Amino acid sequence: MSQPGIAQEVSVETKNSIINGLKNGPAGLTVTNIEHTPISGIYQVSVQGNKVFYSSEDGQYIFTGQMFKVAGGKVTDVVQLKQSQKNIQKIKQVPKKNTIVYPATGVKKHQLNVFTDVDCPYCAKLHQEIPKLNAMGVEVVYLAFPRAGIHSPSFSKIASVWCSETPKQSINKMYQNQTMDLLECDDTAIIAQHQLALDLSLKGTPAIFFEDGKIMYGFHKAESLLDMLEK
Repeated sequence: MSQPGIAQEVSVETKNSIINGLKNGPAGLTVTNIEHTPISGIYQVSVQGNKVFYSSEDGQYIFTGQMFKVAGGKVTDVVQLKQSQKNIQKIKQVPKKNTIVYPATGVKKHQLNVFTDVDCPYCAKLHQEIPKLNAMGVEVVYLAFPRAGIHSPSFSKIASVWCSETPKQSINKMYQNQTMDLLECDDTAIIAQHQLALDLSLKGTPAIFFEDGKIMYGFHKAESLLDMLEK
């Protein structure tokens, strides 16, 4: 039997079969999503509380734990891989005009999406690596994540950067602790990106997303990031 495509939608009949089978289990189990897995006849079931388990097609057998794919000399967490792919798709939906883009010099080889906070010292350190990354063919796209919240001084600062006529110069000033007048402007984009960061369950800044959705936190030198991009 051929392996189902993971991205393929599970049929209504199969979903109903699993849900009906699960009704024989604990009361109050609310299914939020059912997806294919790489294994034919085994489905990934998500329930309220961001919990995940696996089920047979009739919902009569379930098991928990991690599922790994073994290939290319490594093992990959299947759930984590699927979530990473979903995360990067959400990030790609943010209009480029609402970000700060540092394009690659010459041919673009890679892209990093970075959630940044102007009051984050490690963000300031990473910012200094951008010219090197650009020279190596890496485009860096900044998204805003003022971790202190949408009513905080950090929010006002980063909103002022995004609203500035020269955002790259403004963010340089912020990272260098230079005085800058705060602007009253449309902060809708910052609110949306802050909410996206929360939806992605980000734990800190800088939050660096690779092209495959993998995430890393904190400061890393340009050479180290390039090495990880090319693995």
